[in-house]
Amino acid sequence: MKKEIQNTLKYYLEYEISNILNSSELKISKNSIIVNKEKLQNVKKIKQELENIKEKKLSEKIKQFITGKVKNPEELNKQIIQELIKLEISDVDEIIIMSNIKNKIKENLYEKVNIKEKAIENFIYKLCDIIQSQEFYLYSHYITYINNQNQNYKEVKNLPIFIFNCDIYENDIRIIEVNVNPETLNIILSVILKKDITEVVLDYGDEIENYRKEIINTIDGGDIFHLIDLYYSKLEEYTTISKEQIKNIYKKNKNYRMNEEYIITLDELAAQSIKNIKEDIEALIEIIKNDNYIPKTLEKYLKNVEINKKDINDKKYKRPYLGNYKNEFGVSQIQYQITNAIKDNDITAIEGPPGTGKTSLLKEIIANNIVERANLILENWDEDLEYKKSK
Repeated sequence: MKKEIQNTLKYYLEYEISNILNSSELKISKNSIIVNKEKLQNVKKIKQELENIKEKKLSEKIKQFITGKVKNPEELNKQIIQELIKLEISDVDEIIIMSNIKNKIKENLYEKVNIKEKAIENFIYKLCDIIQSQEFYLYSHYITYINNQNQNYKEVKNLPIFIFNCDIYENDIRIIEVNVNPETLNIILSVILKKDITEVVLDYGDEIENYRKEIINTIDGGDIFHLIDLYYSKLEEYTTISKEQIKNIYKKNKNYRMNEEYIITLDELAAQSIKNIKEDIEALIEIIKNDNYIPKTLEKYLKNVEINKKDINDKKYKRPYLGNYKNEFGVSQIQYQITNAIKDNDITAIEGPPGTGKTSLLKEIIANNIVERANLILENWDEDLEYKKSK
């Protein structure tokens, strides 16, 4: 069974994840803005732009959900957004807003359309998470590839170098996480060194991976501009390629240009979103191989054995819990129930695009576990644990 599980995980890495990892391209859409260094320092303006992007994203989500199901979809779309904007005022009751939106949707449904109330509620939770999230992605300095060979079609790809996960706190852009796009670095090295991409991966794979790991751990408390300068100097240490060489990449290949601009968006690169999963699966394969240990939940899942699965809508999961991650906005009802139900389910899958509350939920679960353990210690503070153990 050990060998079978290893092979299954390797197959998933090779055929499933590798296809997603090839998506290093950033698509610039109406849900993103491009700014230069000067404009990025105008945080008030950036905040306004982010609000506009949020409204566009919300409008798209609402349109997808209600089209063909309701009367006057455009008017209803506007009404829902007006309700959601009220959530940005901290003293507004989220439950009332959600109830108002649900009623508006139900009132406008065509008679023959039947949507489960739970589906409407889950949809509204997602909208609330988008409007309340302060996080966004900032893609700094990117390589643009332009191919004009086809007269009828001009191929344009934008490949970001540095990836910042940020939020706005007290009129400052605060960096939460940072990463580098290895696929872009491979292309840069391939063009500048005039090597095949596979040759670059073989020659510089370890250096780029070590560089990426150092970048992840180097937020340094500095601003974005300071960090970018630091990252370029580190890149030269690992690969001997300087920022000046990257700026002049067009001299090596006229199809490539470097842009020292910043793309602000709510959208995450597919390659970036899956990278942590890839690393976790690789680590798991090593654990199974070297330690002869197979996690019980994984074994049950792959053997198709029945796993523990509880309905999070059960009334018992609506009870209060002890721990809470302090945040400007509380968790939604569905996140609240998941926090309570997480221990009763072997596997819990949480999905959603950036800004829908996945990270907030994880923080809430961790906070609750910490407080529950602390409470257990306090409850047994005066107990003779050694005596209990021997009994």
